Amino acid sequence: MSNPDATPAWLREIDRLSLSRTQIFLHGNVKDSFFYPVGDALEIGPLRDAVFSHFTGKGYAIVASYNLVDGMTFADPSMATLFDQAVGDAEKAQPKVLGKAPGPRRTEEPVVQALQQMRLCLANRKHACMFMVEQAPQLFASAGSLAMEERLAMLRVLRTSVESVRVASRQNTLIMVCDGLTEMPPWLVMNNPFVGSVEIDRPRRLERQRFFRSFFRTANVDPRLDELAELTEGMSTRELIGLRALSGQPDAPKEPKRLVDRFKFGQRESQWDSLKPEDLKDLEGTLSRRVIGQTAAVATVADVLRRARLHLSGAGGSSRNKPRGVLFFAGATGVGKTELAKAIAELVFGDDEMC
Repeated sequence: MSNPDATPAWLREIDRLSLSRTQIFLHGNVKDSFFYPVGDALEIGPLRDAVFSHFTGKGYAIVASYNLVDGMTFADPSMATLFDQAVGDAEKAQPKVLGKAPGPRRTEEPVVQALQQMRLCLANRKHACMFMVEQAPQLFASAGSLAMEERLAMLRVLRTSVESVRVASRQNTLIMVCDGLTEMPPWLVMNNPFVGSVEIDRPRRLERQRFFRSFFRTANVDPRLDELAELTEGMSTRELIGLRALSGQPDAPKEPKRLVDRFKFGQRESQWDSLKPEDLKDLEGTLSRRVIGQTAAVATVADVLRRARLHLSGAGGSSRNKPRGVLFFAGATGVGKTELAKAIAELVFGDDEMC
């Protein structure tokens, strides 16, 4: 059994919605990689792998995905046999249509056939099943102007939402994957009590913490992994994997802030680190050469700069992704506010125009 606490938030939301919904539109950060629990371990893989692992772990007998390139793909080859049986039984049980003249059966497009087979299987009461349609907007040319075959395909999707049944405690579910809900026909998504939507965000803080604790154990980085979780806010899983790869390089910084900066911006010299110890000894004298008559202000600024350079509390603070110091100069015109700012810029960045 997988650790439920490590299950991504979007998978837990799918579980919640499937209590009352039969069809779920999965959108947002769908092209990313994902980490998901397998037993006590944490695995990383594409969306399909995460969904397959989740639903097979929940005991679904048929778990499959469909896209225009690969066709139907099953989580386990044995599931294809159950799928064929369920579809065959459903086709035999379909009532005859009265008033329809006999004749050769019209050949349908593969995508229309696949959606019809999924529809029949989702209505079966023997085997719990889940189907995921990847890149769903690629099934049609334009959401606002569907050709007849495209309309037939989407109407079958709509019918599926009503016809899908529950097998024991498991809801037969169809998941449609898209970047955004606006890519889908509005009449397919809106005002249908059988339909729900789940947005996949980039990894949240708790998920990033689990990632670092699982995959940074032997990395060339110090133990401050929770700090890494804070510094990587907004990163995708692929970027976190890249950060992990960077941390394993021989010359990678060990300090989390420097490691993240190296990953984001490349290798570059820190202007703060270029300040030598001897530069810190007589900051007051250095600043006073440009600012005259402001002894108290110069002393305060010098203290802030020393703390900023040494990463001490008060200037650098406990969070490394915040400013090292904040200075607010107030006073009448001509007392030296601008000149003091220029003196700081020249000292730290080597150019007084940087202020």
